This record gives sequence, structure tokens and C-alpha cells, in this order.
Amino acid sequence: MPHAPVLIPEVGKGRERDAGSTVDAMWRLAREVVESRPDSIFVISPHAPRRPVHYGLCSGTYLRGDMSRFGQPGAKIQLKNDRPVAFEMAKTFRRHGLQTWKIAERPVDHGAFVPLYFLTRSGWDGPTAVLGLSEFGGNSREKAGDAIREAIQNCGRRTVVIASGDMSHSLLPDAPCGYQPRAKEFDEAFVERVRTGDYATLSLIDPDLQELASEDVVDSTLIAVNAVEMSSQNHEVLSYEGPFGVGYCVARLFDASEARVGDGSCLPEVARSAVEGKLGRRNGPVHRPVNDFLRQPAGVFVTIRRRSGELRGCRGSIKPRHENLIEETRAVALSSAFSDSRFEPVYVDELDDLRYEVSVLYPAIPVVSRADLDPHRFGVIITTPDGRRGLMLPEVAGLDTVDKQIEETCKKAHIDPREPMSFERFEVEKFKED
Repeated sequence: MPHAPVLIPEVGKGRERDAGSTVDAMWRLAREVVESRPDSIFVISPHAPRRPVHYGLCSGTYLRGDMSRFGQPGAKIQLKNDRPVAFEMAKTFRRHGLQTWKIAERPVDHGAFVPLYFLTRSGWDGPTAVLGLSEFGGNSREKAGDAIREAIQNCGRRTVVIASGDMSHSLLPDAPCGYQPRAKEFDEAFVERVRTGDYATLSLIDPDLQELASEDVVDSTLIAVNAVEMSSQNHEVLSYEGPFGVGYCVARLFDASEARVGDGSCLPEVARSAVEGKLGRRNGPVHRPVNDFLRQPAGVFVTIRRRSGELRGCRGSIKPRHENLIEETRAVALSSAFSDSRFEPVYVDELDDLRYEVSVLYPAIPVVSRADLDPHRFGVIITTPDGRRGLMLPEVAGLDTVDKQIEETCKKAHIDPREPMSFERFEVEKFKED
């Protein structure tokens, strides 16, 4: 994950929209991390304090930080420092012939802060540790990865390891390190290796090209991929761009899951079974949360339509009320069928004419202006200062502009469009009956 403070909305103040692909990928990856329910998170930061041959481990009870240096002290994080993991790593590093030192408690550097900002805003509040690099790496990056893997295994933790790093700082004339025409060659070489999962050749990128590019991504990435023995299972480059003269790459390097994307195709049948069972039509199959996707708690909307497309009911939950998607879908389906005040309750004779669509909501993200909305891609939540709130799903027929989406959401929630209001956007994953 990159670590440019401008990617944070409070700091960017709209400029982050010029790196929209990166910001969206950061939110997506943060959601994936949180939804995978790890026991801990471990960040490798190139901007933590350094010593020549020692790797640093942040000390203290908490990891705290803010964006005061960038004019936004209100953008803060606080997480419990995973001291058991840090203590175990100090031991395993020694066993691998590496030295460590304790970084005194202080605000976390922006190399750790920026990834953790996206993670905490996506719901992460668990134990977290931060590793700072040594000034001189050499072949110690491979040993450091091995030591991290050994420490995590010894602690018995399911851990997400994050390599923080930006790529070339010289892509444009006004770039932080000046313009270097060949800087893009480094980014192309790095991204291609990540895209193909060819991690073993990351260390073979021309050192002169690395220096010319003024990058700070290779070392942290080499440590991370060595922590999983160069495996690239379920790897994916989510985005790459360089709008401010600095290259940003967001990627999943490795995921131990057998199937990263869960299968929610049974959810429309879950909704149908709940409604028909309530009316005594049948006892449908017993659905259980058989994969990680179905085991997660998440907000759900169930839309019921006639074969003709006419809406028959739609209710939902922004925040999950049940422990998994099966139970959430059952409850919401009953509410849509029998408690949508716009319609009469569903009755037995029309059951064969009904079709069910289940939308699983990803966590909502605050946005600073209407320019960050897109009714074809994002749903919207509008909130007034007194707590009234309206929600509209994405891809609603007839709502093909931001203004129409906002207008209908306000009407639905009895909000005057001229009132002060704040916006959140969210993505959904939809499952429909054939």
C-alpha cells in the first residue's frame, strides 16, 4: 500500500480525487483485510526511524499518530501495539543474525499511518505492530522476511503483513525529486513483476534505476514476499498511477485463502425460503454459512420484484444485526416481504411471480463532495446533523445522475435538499435469481 498523505481526504481536500484509482483500491484492500478477520496486522514502513544495521520495532502500549505535520491534527489513529509479536520478532531476528532496536514511543510515521488510516476507517481496531527498516539492507531483507514468518507462526496468529511504499518520485517535472525520464521504467518493471507474481526478480531490478527513481518500495516489498516464501497465491495488482509525479501501486501480494472471493449465490434462495416458509408454502433447504464470505456479518438489502420488474418490496440493514450473511438475509427478506410500508404484505398466491435480489453492502466511506459520488457504481447515504438518514442503492433505474440520486434519497428520507447534510458512499455485491 502506498503512503502518500495526500490520499487521505482530510489532507487532500479534494486533490485525492486526482488519485481516485489509488484511493478506491486502498479502500477495497482495507475492506478485504478487515473482512478476513486477522488476529493482528504488521506494517513494514520505510519512513520509521532508522539505524545503519538495526531493524526498528515500535515500542509502547499504543500506536498513535495524526496528520499534524500535514495540517490536519484531527486525522488520528490509535491502536494497541502488538507487543507480544514485537517481542517474539526481536528473538527471531536475533536467531537469523539480525539486530533490532526499540523505537521509543512517538507518533507513528506516515509510512505506517496512511495504510492504517484506511484500515481503521474500514473497521480495524485490533493489535498492530510496525517494523522500521535498517539503513543498509543487502541480503538481510530475505532474512527479515524469514524471521517475520517464524515469529508469526510461533505466536499462532493469523496476520496481515503490509509493505508500505511509494514508487518513483520523479515521474513529472514538478515531482518531489525532480523529473527523470527513465523513472517510469522502474515503475513498469516493478508493477510487471508484481502483476505476474515474479517476486524472485524484484531484487534484480537495476540498482542505478532504483536510485534514479528515488523509490522506497522495493525493500519493504522484498521483506513481505519473503515472509511467505515468495508465494504469490491470489495475487492481484488493484491499481497503478502517478498523478503527482509519484508512482502509487496497490496490490494484494499473497492470500492464504483457498478461495479469496466467497460465493454468495445462494442468498436469493435464502431470501425466497424465508418468505415462503413464513407463509407455510414450503420448508426450504436449510442454508448454513459454509464459506468465509457467508460467515461474515454485513449489511444487506433484499429487493423483491414481480416478473414484470415491478417493485414489490425492498428493505435492508446498513449495519449488520446478525452474526453472518445467512441470518442477515433471512431477517431482511422477511422485512422486505411483510414490513415495507409502501406495499401490502406478500401473499401466498403471488409467490411464484416474485424474484429476489440480495445486495451485500461493503462498509460506507465518508466523501467530501458530490464529485465523489457515482450512482452507477456507488450507493449513497445522506445524513443530516439531527440524525435523519436516507440510503439509496447503486444502479437504480432512472437515477443515472448524482443529482437525481441525491434528490430521490432525500425524498425517501423526508430530507429537504437545501438542508445541511453529509454524504457517504458504499459499494455492493449483488446476487440475483435467474
